[in-house]
Amino acid sequence: MACDAINLGKVAIGYYEQNKFDKLLGLNTDEEFVALVAPVGRYRKEKPLAEFFKYPKKEVAPEGFRKLEGKYKRKSLVEFLVRGSELVIKIGEFEEALEPYNEMEFIGNYSA
Repeated sequence: MACDAINLGKVAIGYYEQNKFDKLLGLNTDEEFVALVAPVGRYRKEKPLAEFFKYPKKEVAPEGFRKLEGKYKRKSLVEFLVRGSELVIKIGEFEEALEPYNEMEFIGNYSA
């Protein structure tokens, strides 16, 4: 949150060797350990939204959402539901309505 507040980018590193990191930082491993590795930096420039998508922007009728409805297994169960005129992603207890960018790609505020 602190990075967001001052417009810095960050990304969590998914894998690192605990022992090597503790040694590099000179930590007393009985009392200290690395819990998260996340490099921080400035954004080069703000990209237009269109650069994040493979296909061009296109209006999508809510009826087109029906073909995406269903459950998919990834690391966890991901479910797409049609509620009224919205496509909703559900992962466990988390739910979010998605905004269509085109027939294949959608925008979410929190899901990723």
